[in-house]
Amino acid sequence: MDYMDMLAKLGVGNAHPGGFAGSLRLITHFAFGQGTEVLEVGCGTGRTACRLAKLGCKVTAADTHPVMLAKARKRMEAEGVQVAWVQGAAESLPFADNSFDRVIVESVTVFTDAGHSLKEFLRVLRPGGLLLDRELIAARPVPEALASELRQGYRVKHLHTAGEWINLLRETGFATAELWDQRAMSPQLWEDVVMYPDPHQSADRDLSQYPSLWDIARRYDELMNLNHAFFGHAVLMGRKAPAPQSPAK
Repeated sequence: MDYMDMLAKLGVGNAHPGGFAGSLRLITHFAFGQGTEVLEVGCGTGRTACRLAKLGCKVTAADTHPVMLAKARKRMEAEGVQVAWVQGAAESLPFADNSFDRVIVESVTVFTDAGHSLKEFLRVLRPGGLLLDRELIAARPVPEALASELRQGYRVKHLHTAGEWINLLRETGFATAELWDQRAMSPQLWEDVVMYPDPHQSADRDLSQYPSLWDIARRYDELMNLNHAFFGHAVLMGRKAPAPQSPAK
């Protein structure tokens, strides 16, 4: 069992920096309106995707983990919304070019080959479309021991600084690249626990049979609490260039 399996079995709905409070800030600030065609990459158990669907967006949501997707479908049924769930990876999205108005991502790209994933996000966006990707950033130089644990335990190949993320967006080909809502990492997600509890979190009933699950959860909490000064998070904003205008006749 690895970190992602642990999240899937617990049915966690907001395991990303900033938590669901951050998701709500983003959704509110960028005004996801009726009919907006949105792709969420790495949707997990579907909490953000279902929220967008409630706003009238046409939502497609992709994840690699079948357990996450199964729980996302249950959430959709409980919330009475419609989302198209697809199994697919960030580095090779199973969608045609120019398919979506917006791509939203929450702490997924950092666990992938970031360069390949960003190219895929750009590819599936329509001209003028917007990427909104909240990711972990290095707030200061990361000691090698911590970097090694991130690589081996969580598949984070490299923890990018804010400047490195911006450069990656530009190198990928986004017409604009900037950060929004950049924040320090909080050692505890108290805001989510107290203010935004998840009424549709679906934990498996056989958790007692997986003692390693609790070890993974405990180690992750310790890692973040002891090292939170090295981490920050922000929303990567990348705008795809608009379609070229036809010359006037």
